Amino acid sequence: MTRWAERVLALAACLGCSCGDPSTAALPVDLDHLGPAVPEPSARAVVALRLASASPVEECGLDVEVFLPTSEATETLISGVGKRLVDGADASVACRVEPAGVEIDAFDIDLRVQQGASLRLQWSGTVRSSTSGSVAIDIALPDASWSAMCTAQVDEVRAGAVWMGSLTCPEPHRGSALLTSCVLTGGVIFENCTGR
Repeated sequence: MTRWAERVLALAACLGCSCGDPSTAALPVDLDHLGPAVPEPSARAVVALRLASASPVEECGLDVEVFLPTSEATETLISGVGKRLVDGADASVACRVEPAGVEIDAFDIDLRVQQGASLRLQWSGTVRSSTSGSVAIDIALPDASWSAMCTAQVDEVRAGAVWMGSLTCPEPHRGSALLTSCVLTGGVIFENCTGR
């Protein structure tokens, strides 16, 4: 309960009893020790993505890797333990994971990470826990941008959080060009998101 709400309740309790002159009445509880309200935790994320050749015989011509917040992101995706990219401290992390209407165990996701002007990532779609689902991804780097439809293996999803340990995005688009010899793979964790 916020400090303001506690004071209102205390004043209401005082006014409901015979306290005499309300202007001289002391509050029945000392609320000065409560301090400021605790802020909501910041959104946070772990990202591991790699754009590479789809097979040993097909050359993609591009080799792009994104590991956030550190190069140990892949290990964090596997174990769940490790550093997170925190909104406002390391980058802009914004996410929404909320129930998808009447569907049981289905969640709409909108996940975004931005680091300065050089990196923007976004995922959106509807996913279910412990199943695979389709997720759209958009990636913008200084020299190029990609988009793709991905198959996501969802390890866990609940209101406000999603863990997708495996993303596979065959034939991503670079602008209007289809990169048939490339595949985008990786995984993400988003936590402390908005969710109903």
